[in-house]
Amino acid sequence: MRLDEYVGELCDQLASAGAADRRGIVLALEVAPVDVGLDLAVPLGLLLNELVSNSLKHAFPEGRRGTIRVTLRPEVGEDAGTDEQTLRLTVQDDGIGLPLDADRTSPQTLGLRLVTALSEQLHARLVFENRNGACIMLVFHAGANGRPSAANATDALSRQALATQAAAPE
Repeated sequence: MRLDEYVGELCDQLASAGAADRRGIVLALEVAPVDVGLDLAVPLGLLLNELVSNSLKHAFPEGRRGTIRVTLRPEVGEDAGTDEQTLRLTVQDDGIGLPLDADRTSPQTLGLRLVTALSEQLHARLVFENRNGACIMLVFHAGANGRPSAANATDALSRQALATQAAAPE
């Protein structure tokens, strides 16, 4: 299954259901044309459904307009010499951001529990950040034939998180 087509169709349906056009919310997609199997596409679709729906529902209260960016692309240089591909999914909005008091290590809402469980199913590294709005990143390996891999996906995201923290003003 081609991810660019699948994610595009899914996000179109979510935007329509969430009345994004009428509310002045733009869904911007940047998805690489990667082929994956259904065992990766299904949990990825459920994750996207939850994350984009959550942004549509919570990021833009009281008529606020904004943008939700969905990016899914291979990590460059991560997989040299292997038959696996590391992918990064980012869902970022420019809305009001994530609640600062939310405990993401033991999520209380059904939606966050679902996101956590699905990211574990993909053996993904999951990071929540506030970057001028909410930013949720997942890094995971797609093994041979685009199937999820149990290989550790934390290195790439850990390096980025450290770089982001180092660059952030105190």
